[in-house]
Amino acid sequence: MKWLSSIGCFLLSLLCSAFAYAAPLCTDIFTDPPSGNQSPNGIVPPPDVIAGTNSSLDCFVSRGNTICYEGANTIQANFMPGDYSYYQGRFANRSELTTNGVTTRLYFDSLQLINADLNPNGNPEDLFIYVAGSLSITGQNNVNGIIYVAGSVNVAGNADITGAIGAGGALTIGGNSDVIIDPDAITNADLLDMCDGGSNPSPQCFSDDFNAGSLSDLWVTSTSKGSFQPQIISNRLRFTQAVRNQATSSTYQRLFPAADNLVEIEFDHFAYGGNGADGIGIVLSDALVTPRAGAFGGPLGYGFKPNEPGFAGGWLGVGIDEYGNFSREGGQGFAPGRRRQSVAIRGSGLDETGYRYLAGACNNGQTNTGGSCLSPTVDNNNSGSVHRYRIVVDSQVSNQSQVEISRKIGNGNWQSIVGPVNVLDSQYNQAAVPADFLLSVTGSTGGSTNNHEIDNFEVCALRSRPIDEQIDHFRITHTGQGITCNKSEVTIRACKNATCSELFTDTVTVSLDPSSVSGGGGWEGGNLQSFTGGSGTFYIRKYQPGTITLDVMGSNPPARPFSTNLCQIGSGGWSASNCDLVFSDSGFDIDVPDKYAAEVVEVTISAVKQGDSNTKCDVGFGNVTKSVTLWSQYLSPTAADIIGDPKVSVDPTGTYVPLNTSESGADNFNLAFDSNGQTKFNLNYDDAGQMQLNAKFTGTGDESGLELTGASNFVSFPASLAVVAKNSAGIEEECTSIDAFCDWFTKAGASFNLEVTALGQTNQPTPNYTHSGIDVAHKLVSPDTENSQEGTISTVSYDHSAVAGSTNIVSQSLSEVGVFDFTITPPAIFNGSSAKTITPAKSVYLRFIPAYFAASVFQSPTLQATCNSFSYIGQPFDYLVAPRLALNPKATDGTAVKNYEFGDFWRYNSNWPARAYSDSNTSESISFEQGVANVDRFTDPNNATVVQLNNEQITYTKGVSPINSFAANLQLTLGASDITDPDNVCYKTDDSNSTSDCLGISFSSDNAMQLRWGRLLLNDTYGSELAALRQRLELQYYNSNQFVTNTVDSCTNFGLITDFSFSSSDYTVVTSGSQTPPEVNASLTSATASNGESWLEYSAPGSGNTGTITSSFNMKIRGVPWLREDANNDGSLDDDDNSVSGQVQFGIYRGSDRVIWWNEQN
Repeated sequence: MKWLSSIGCFLLSLLCSAFAYAAPLCTDIFTDPPSGNQSPNGIVPPPDVIAGTNSSLDCFVSRGNTICYEGANTIQANFMPGDYSYYQGRFANRSELTTNGVTTRLYFDSLQLINADLNPNGNPEDLFIYVAGSLSITGQNNVNGIIYVAGSVNVAGNADITGAIGAGGALTIGGNSDVIIDPDAITNADLLDMCDGGSNPSPQCFSDDFNAGSLSDLWVTSTSKGSFQPQIISNRLRFTQAVRNQATSSTYQRLFPAADNLVEIEFDHFAYGGNGADGIGIVLSDALVTPRAGAFGGPLGYGFKPNEPGFAGGWLGVGIDEYGNFSREGGQGFAPGRRRQSVAIRGSGLDETGYRYLAGACNNGQTNTGGSCLSPTVDNNNSGSVHRYRIVVDSQVSNQSQVEISRKIGNGNWQSIVGPVNVLDSQYNQAAVPADFLLSVTGSTGGSTNNHEIDNFEVCALRSRPIDEQIDHFRITHTGQGITCNKSEVTIRACKNATCSELFTDTVTVSLDPSSVSGGGGWEGGNLQSFTGGSGTFYIRKYQPGTITLDVMGSNPPARPFSTNLCQIGSGGWSASNCDLVFSDSGFDIDVPDKYAAEVVEVTISAVKQGDSNTKCDVGFGNVTKSVTLWSQYLSPTAADIIGDPKVSVDPTGTYVPLNTSESGADNFNLAFDSNGQTKFNLNYDDAGQMQLNAKFTGTGDESGLELTGASNFVSFPASLAVVAKNSAGIEEECTSIDAFCDWFTKAGASFNLEVTALGQTNQPTPNYTHSGIDVAHKLVSPDTENSQEGTISTVSYDHSAVAGSTNIVSQSLSEVGVFDFTITPPAIFNGSSAKTITPAKSVYLRFIPAYFAASVFQSPTLQATCNSFSYIGQPFDYLVAPRLALNPKATDGTAVKNYEFGDFWRYNSNWPARAYSDSNTSESISFEQGVANVDRFTDPNNATVVQLNNEQITYTKGVSPINSFAANLQLTLGASDITDPDNVCYKTDDSNSTSDCLGISFSSDNAMQLRWGRLLLNDTYGSELAALRQRLELQYYNSNQFVTNTVDSCTNFGLITDFSFSSSDYTVVTSGSQTPPEVNASLTSATASNGESWLEYSAPGSGNTGTITSSFNMKIRGVPWLREDANNDGSLDDDDNSVSGQVQFGIYRGSDRVIWWNEQN
């Protein structure tokens, strides 16, 4: 990473050998919301931790496991706290990086994240990523960590980042990405002072007054002597009764970083009711070691006694000691002797070493040696002034850990009684500071007794965090016997619950016991090992005959405090007493390859004895046939849990013989051993699981007393998994065309079943297949667009159980719509073995549809008046503002589904054929023209999927009887079928399986448009034959119970003069050209009405040419049928009413139509 190093030095004008500059404030770098363009004031790592490297880090998933190439080497993506630098990095294809506490720091010149999970189960402060160049994040990524990029950052797709992110260059967060800033993570992370936390942080405190009646989940308790369990009594936490020989332990479930921290523990202490013994211990232990109490009595559960190891992982023990032996026994090195009524500190230890006396009250036990050290004494304090203790561990200064113990009595002042003492001083021989501490309290009585209680407990720390995940306990399977010239196989399982019916399948790092083997040997690869998938297989050697005891001393994630690990030998029961592995210098070395169920493998049994080197086996006997007893045993599942009666079969005689599962009923076989001391035969087992093959030779005659034994575990894998998806009706609907038109399987969010079956090599079911942490994944096949959503599934993993038929039913649901398939991928590790690969199961393609539509009126319509502010009754009109319906597809739980919007997956295609109109202001019926309107879809800027009715033609039916004008109060009602797509997805308020729950919806329009009952009149006219005449075309409407001229109608179009017809027995009426009298020319003054009228004009026929003309206008032919009236009074508006007529008369004057009677007066 040379480029990064030189850039850092150049920017700061520093020598790379000295890293000293004014660090920016963390709050300026990691802002909320995130910010970029911070250069040149951003973060620069210390040059000594980013030394140049030519290695890259490329991580991806193969067969369900993350594989990382560090250059040409393969490594696990499981990082311990510390610094790691690479010139480039890539995490892709659902690869996963895991951490182990505060803080893993990764440095890259450039980095790509493509569908990756970084630190998914850890705290954000556990991971820090620095990128000197650019960072690209695409696809679906999940990051729990703190990221700083000196260059530019581009976040696209669906990234979820919890922690913090900042950049020296441009910072772009797009797609559906989300960043959650966690200020506590920034404070708690170990960033090597690359940024300044600002003001001194305040301790965070946690307290318990024990008034709840029962202990919270923050306390885990254990009893190792007697029957009393720590519990709340009278609002105090009691550790022992005033009863002889009690020993208890309690651990507070929170992690406290050991370095650069300040931890303060306070509590009220009570010891009373007995005769003064023994006391309690307050313990800080390595969180990676499972807490187990030390020796009781004088060591108070912290130190050791012969054959009683000290507190597991103990780093610091404070004893509040009544009898005084905490200062005398329990550790190596100097101790001042018995100091009654005292408080003392002991240091770190392991088993029966360490736990040295470090300091104590009374001048480290040098004063008040003959009586009570402290006054008042530490016991007999159940009443009166309360004794309160404070223990401070301050590690804020590098290479120091100052410990001070203070006490105050009642309302008095705090008095320092021990320290401060720097327990990291070289004179104390303290072990290295662990990453995190656990806090525990032990209590004990012996021959003398007291009640021991605390109250008003409080622990404060600058940095602490909860324990997120814990392993319940470990289970260890071994053969019980080994040969000194060969390794012995051990399988470790991480149990998630007390019965181990579930395994902890994430990455587990274990510290195996024994850490060393007397006489030589040990674990292959060391005693610190990691595994995933719930189990791992490891190998141990012991070069000399003897017994070793197997155990797991600690782990990350940690095991439940005081948990007991269990062991199994063969098919024996699980017990802590079955952990002894006995090595002999001769025996059978048996090799059974791991296999597929129903696969035949060759077994090799070698008769061996210790050779002349630790790892050399000599031939025990050769070129001889021996009668050997063979039997098998069930390891996983155990004999108690096995389904059916599957048998291991062998063919030493050429014919397969099923083996008995107990030694008492085992068969003897004549096995021919060759010159190498080996015999071989075939073995088969049709089922899945872990088995053990046992062999035993018992000498007779000259060989009487000779006994050779041996055992070998082997794993029988399923060859493949098969999956069938069934919906709630028990039907598998395959989407054969892989598009939006195939049969649909079920609704988004609906529960369905994945039926998973494990199959052997001959496709036979393997009912005894048990496997924890099987991955369930889904893949979106269609629609395949940039914005398509993968959705989420409810079950991402499951534990396969042994059942008859081998089929496990996995309840599942999917949150999105589209065509998907499902893949069932087991972990690569099965019963600790990765020798075989189980072929994952893949479902057929399945189409998911919305559960229902959530519909709402997105836009209320406004009516388009045909003329100014009115329309005639019977006249079609459209919308000025069309009705819009928001149509949002939903999953069963009411969450939105997105994929319905893309391409053909938008299945909704209704033109609302069942729509209906009504108007509360009239009894007239309302109709629309069928087949004209259409419903179109568009997406509005707020992503609400909306449909709109276009080109509608609405008509109020005109009745025969005129009615007064009224304001339209139109309501559009859609039927349930109008809001239903071809898959029967309809509008509902929530999910149901009944179509009767499908709903319609109504739109209300504005009432600005008037409806008028109108008619057209051709008024009669008359005049001299010597002058032209005009005939009035009058548009009327009915108002206030009478017809009046519709003066606002300047819209109606009468067309051409040729649209009128003229008849006369007196004249020839022409409509074009020049007339020759007595011909009459008729013309239309204006095709469009003005203020409710227009005129027909007739030329004069000339002197003496009197006569009449009848003019007619067919309203139906001209396209204004809404102007008709019931002219013939037959009670209907029909074709007989299509025409309106008027008379024009030349040469006769008959007086005014308005004069009823005329009389001339002289």
